[in-house]
Amino acid sequence: MKYALMFNVLKDGEIEPIKWNREVFVPDRSIILLEELTPAVWLWHGVKRSLVDRRIASRQAEGLKGYGYKARDTIIGSRTRIIKEIDQRKVGQDADTDQFNREFQEILNKKFNPIDKIIIDLQMDDSEIGELKLTPEAIPENRAEQESKPITESKAEKIPKKTQEPKAETTISETTQKPEIKPSPSKITRVSKPSKPIKKPEFIFEEQVKEIGSNTNEIIKNVLERIEKMEVKLNTLLQEFKEFKASFKKE
Repeated sequence: MKYALMFNVLKDGEIEPIKWNREVFVPDRSIILLEELTPAVWLWHGVKRSLVDRRIASRQAEGLKGYGYKARDTIIGSRTRIIKEIDQRKVGQDADTDQFNREFQEILNKKFNPIDKIIIDLQMDDSEIGELKLTPEAIPENRAEQESKPITESKAEKIPKKTQEPKAETTISETTQKPEIKPSPSKITRVSKPSKPIKKPEFIFEEQVKEIGSNTNEIIKNVLERIEKMEVKLNTLLQEFKEFKASFKKE
């Protein structure tokens, strides 16, 4: 079975599963379609969706990619690794968007069997079923020849052993004794102990840790909110610049 389901992206950034229906694709909505036939996460934006709304929906699609959606006793779309985004404003103007839109319409036009109120089972065509059949792996000729040849071990060459040369015997008279070398007392130097003990450097981190304390989460949260606001402003400026550039070219 190849499961699929749709989600509606709400204004607060949450997503809700909805019934499989073509009538949900209206200009003021962003719809996420999760299906296991491709598999892929499809992200569709209406023409009235703002930049912020599209960014929020994109984050929700990223969350579904690779993790899927848990329903009943299974996880739908756990093997999805790609997101195909369709912005209705770019249909007819961008080649990639047009290609994604054609593939998206093919998914919507497929026959399906409803599993419950929100989950469906997409029916595969004969060509898609044929692609799933396993074909035996072709063994290359070079590999077959290598397998047919017996493995012969190379004989190790015998290395002639070197003849040991007779060592010259040295005789030391038993009566000779080694002279004992005693160090002279004048050359011995004693290391004097320091009069005061050396203090090891002490590092105190307790005060710094106390200063951070429980405010860490609030600081990080404030920083992330500022970064997100800056990102939204930057994206808005980029979008306005693109629209200004497009209107300038038309003139």
